Amino acid sequence: MSASSNEHKQCASKLVGTDSKACSICVGQEARYTCPRCNIPYCSLACYRHEKHGSCSEAFYKDWVIDELSHSSAGKEDREKILEILQREQEARDEDDVDSDDDEEDADNPDLAERLEGLDLDADAGDVWRRLTEKEKQEFSHMLEDGRLANLVEVWTPWWVKDKPSSETEEEVGTVEHAGKNQPQILRDIPDINILLKKSKPSSDLRFCLVNVLYSYAFITRLHNGDHLESPLESAQDLLSMSAVLGQGSNCTSTCEALHMCTHSIQQNPSKWNMNQEMIVDIIEDVVQLLSGPGVVSPLSYVMSALSDVTVLLKAGYKACQKELKVSGSKDAPLRPVKKGLFMAEKKVEFLLSWAHRYGMAARDLIPELRLEFDYLELQEENDK
Repeated sequence: MSASSNEHKQCASKLVGTDSKACSICVGQEARYTCPRCNIPYCSLACYRHEKHGSCSEAFYKDWVIDELSHSSAGKEDREKILEILQREQEARDEDDVDSDDDEEDADNPDLAERLEGLDLDADAGDVWRRLTEKEKQEFSHMLEDGRLANLVEVWTPWWVKDKPSSETEEEVGTVEHAGKNQPQILRDIPDINILLKKSKPSSDLRFCLVNVLYSYAFITRLHNGDHLESPLESAQDLLSMSAVLGQGSNCTSTCEALHMCTHSIQQNPSKWNMNQEMIVDIIEDVVQLLSGPGVVSPLSYVMSALSDVTVLLKAGYKACQKELKVSGSKDAPLRPVKKGLFMAEKKVEFLLSWAHRYGMAARDLIPELRLEFDYLELQEENDK
C-alpha cells in the first residue's frame, strides 16, 4: 500500500470515526445513527421504530409536533396546514368509524376547531398537543412516518448548487457564469490584507482555515434549512460550536485537519447534530462547489459571498446577544462570553475575507485534495454498508 493510500486511510478514519457499535435494537447490525433523545445507537429506521424503542420514538414525535407548531421554519401558514390535514383526517375517520368505543370517544371530544379556538399556535403549542385526542396524536405519528408532514416544508436548495446543463456542450458549460439563486451580497470596502499586516506576509495555512469555515458554513445553513439569519444568535452559536477556527481560534495546517475539526464537532454532539456519515461526507462537495465558484470570470465569487454571509450572521448574532444581555441586566449572564466569542469570530472572518480578496485563488488549489477525500470517504462508506 502506498504512503498516499495510508495517509488517506488515516484521514478517513478520523473523519468518519473509528468507534463501531452494534445496534442496540437488533444487535446484529452495526449502528450508524444515534437517537437524539436517549443516545441509543441503532442501525435503521425500522429499529428506531421498534417496540423496544417505542416510548422514546413516540416522545420524539410529540416533541417534533410541538416544535413544528410553535416555531417551525415553514411559517404560520404551513403550521395551519398541519392542523387542517389533521382536521380532515378526523372528519374522514368520523365518516368511516363504526366502532362504538370510537363513537363514544368522539362524542366526548368537541370538534378540533372548537378545542383549538383561541389558542396562539406560536405561544400555546404545548396546550395544542394536550387538546388532541389519542387518535389524533397517533395520526400525527403516522403522518410523520409516511412523509405527509415533511412534505409541507420545502427543503432548501443552497445558492451555490449549480443546475445541471441541458443542451450546452462541455466547452460552452465551462465558459458560462452561474449566478447562484439568492447568492448573498459581497460586502463592500474590504480592506487590503497587505495593509492590515503591513510588514509581514499572511500565513499559507489560512487556506486550510478557510476550508474549515466554509465546511461549517455549509453545514449550519443546511441545518437551518437556509433560515440561519432568522434566528441569528442560535445559528451563530451553532457556527462557533462547529468551527474550531472561529469558536476556539484554532489553526489548521492541512485539508484533512480542517475537515476533521468539523466532523469531530459533529461526532462530539450526537444529541444536538444527529447527522449520518453520508451527510457529513456530502458537505465536502459543498466546499468544493464554493471554492470552484460560478465560472472562470469570477471564480472567487462564491467564497466571498459565503464569508460575507458569515460576517452578516455574526454581526446579527452579536446584536441579538447584546439585546438579550440588556434585557437580563446581569453582568454574570451566561451570554456574556458568547458575546465576546461572536465579536472575536467576526474579526477573524473579516480577516479571512480580506485575505481571500487578494490570495483566495490559493485555496482553489485544494480542490483536488477535497475531491480525493470525498471519493475516498464515499468509497469507504459504501464498503462499510
